[in-house]
Amino acid sequence: MHLQCKGIEKYYTGKKVLDGISMEALPGKITVFIGPNGAGKTTLFRILGLLEKPEKGGIYCDGTEITTNPYVFRKSIGMVFQYPILLDRSVKENIAFGLKKRKESDIEKKVDTIIQQLSLEKIEDKNAREISGGERKRVAIGMVLVLNTAILLLDECFANLDPLSSKVLEKVLISLKRRGDRTIVLSTHSLLYAHSFGDHIYFLRNGKIIEQGEPGVLFEKPSSLYAADYYGQKNIFAGVVQKTTEDCIVQLQEGVRVSVTTELEGEVFLFILPSDILISIKPIISSALNNFKGVIISKEDHGQTVNLTVNIGILIDALVTRKSLEELKLGVGKEVHITWKASAVHVFKETDND
Repeated sequence: MHLQCKGIEKYYTGKKVLDGISMEALPGKITVFIGPNGAGKTTLFRILGLLEKPEKGGIYCDGTEITTNPYVFRKSIGMVFQYPILLDRSVKENIAFGLKKRKESDIEKKVDTIIQQLSLEKIEDKNAREISGGERKRVAIGMVLVLNTAILLLDECFANLDPLSSKVLEKVLISLKRRGDRTIVLSTHSLLYAHSFGDHIYFLRNGKIIEQGEPGVLFEKPSSLYAADYYGQKNIFAGVVQKTTEDCIVQLQEGVRVSVTTELEGEVFLFILPSDILISIKPIISSALNNFKGVIISKEDHGQTVNLTVNIGILIDALVTRKSLEELKLGVGKEVHITWKASAVHVFKETDND
């Protein structure tokens, strides 16, 4: 089922908490919302789940507006809340509850399938209010999965989970995506989960979508300083564009000049992926326009890769493989040469979202 919302606005006590939200989610895809606390993610999910009405805008399923007649479409939407409330009954009875309300057939078979899928066999007879937080979250997801709804809304389903529950839910998401018949929308604070599972990501802040796109593009080419900082990106610098007939450079505040390709003018920000920077113990001969000599001042081990911070007049991070680190004998205090292409520099302006 194709889920869309267009121009959604929502107010609480006169304060606008959602401002012109438009999005879409497709069957067989996982759409992810990220953003800080208070961004409006849970409010948006409650509206998508037809639990609240927006002041403006509409929700559409396969092109049909559904907020005017929510009861018809509510059976097609399953929602898992960040803080689920379970019945004072066994795990098995909780999962069966929705099926019984709908008077469906083969209830026991359907419940047993979900219990196995969520690795709940050992606690299926326990009271759902007496199990761990991660187990409760799995039960809440089971209560929705067993209904086989076309749309699945997961509000912070990975928050505060134990390792086993995280692993189980990861497998469930992968399985659901492979089936290709459900529209899945989830919110998360984890950029790792967003990058791993998201087909399309919306970045929500102060009730507005400030960025959206595929994870590989979104995280590597942030459009604002706030987004770049939120993503935890390194190598972000402020400077001023200076153009001549022959080249385009950005003069950084620290006096370093960086060659770029951009149509922007005036004050800008630069972002360079550490993985786009080449490092050597000898001068690098290439077509790349940015070449600097510096000294390694620190290194950060990430297993198969190592992040090196190099002082070239500014502190810049380069990512190398462990094999390169050992072959080049790179360490703190080592003089090195680094280079990167002008096209590898992402240039953007400060925006109102910052």
